[in-house]
Amino acid sequence: MNRTQHIRRDSDPRAHRGAVAVIVALSSVALFGFAGVALDVGRLYVNRTELQTAADACALAAAGELTCDPGAGTCPAAFLLNAQSAGIFAAGRNKRDFQLSSVTITPADVKFYTALAPNSSYLSIAGGASNNSRYVMCTAQATGIVPWFMSVFGAGGKTVTSSGVAASVVRNPDREGQLTLASRPLIGALTNVQPAACLARRAR
Repeated sequence: MNRTQHIRRDSDPRAHRGAVAVIVALSSVALFGFAGVALDVGRLYVNRTELQTAADACALAAAGELTCDPGAGTCPAAFLLNAQSAGIFAAGRNKRDFQLSSVTITPADVKFYTALAPNSSYLSIAGGASNNSRYVMCTAQATGIVPWFMSVFGAGGKTVTSSGVAASVVRNPDREGQLTLASRPLIGALTNVQPAACLARRAR
């Protein structure tokens, strides 16, 4: 009789309630973590896309001012200054972080070179860019983007950077202006993926 009572007591569902509560608690933490990663990484990619738009606008606007033909002689410095100003103005019309924060590009973020080359080859005006430059690289950056959810687990602020390169190629004296845009985005330490090139053209 005592043995039968012992078996019934062990099979009572109430004896497992504590174990179920622990499993549910652990699962909730895991689900919260996955949701936080998805939302925070998604936010970073939204910022990257918005910064890319600003960098592309800057590069295209700046390249549109490089109308001097180096083949006719050394170009005046005014062309680079005009390009720099046009690029900064165009980038400043954009916003990031779901269109809530302004995008700021400084003169040091607008760089020039005479040919399509690696990023390290481009120079700002203050850095000694050639007046005969035909290519412009603009870089838009946002720093200190604090994760919404993963900050609970100690994740710090992230940096998102995007850059765009554009060129104004003089094809003949009567028809100038093929603007070619190549984008180079980067998100903090998250990028191991090479982005596809984006091409845009404008005839003048």
